[in-house]
Amino acid sequence: MRRRNVAYIRVANKDDYEVQKQKQLLEYYAETNNFKIDYYYIDNGYSGTTLDRPGLRQMLRDVKSKKITNRIVYTNCARLGRDLKTFFKITDQLSKGEFKLVPTTDNISSQLDMIVTLQRLVRNDNKKRRMTAQRLIDERNGRYKEVG
Repeated sequence: MRRRNVAYIRVANKDDYEVQKQKQLLEYYAETNNFKIDYYYIDNGYSGTTLDRPGLRQMLRDVKSKKITNRIVYTNCARLGRDLKTFFKITDQLSKGEFKLVPTTDNISSQLDMIVTLQRLVRNDNKKRRMTAQRLIDERNGRYKEVG
């Protein structure tokens, strides 16, 4: 069955109240933009750092089989992915469909979400590089021993 407009909801800590808040926000957005949401993909209690979410997997299958025809709405970028790598993997797969991917937040909020996500990625990358550099220094000074 084809679905013109769908919504994606994700909450990391299983919380029905938070799911309902997102749903109300998405319904309000749809109403003020003159469309109806035909279906909700909901991941209640799933981390945004993984692609292993049942609602997301179903949505990606529906994208692949061209069941979604008009738009996917979500409240903000962090609902799709909590880090840039995950976000881009998801949006790359979603970009193969012929629909709009629409955050309900305004452009400034969306850009801020992306900046925060990018900052997290850079911070994690810097931490890994510092740890690698420290290991190399320790190896050079004879203080590093391989465990194994």
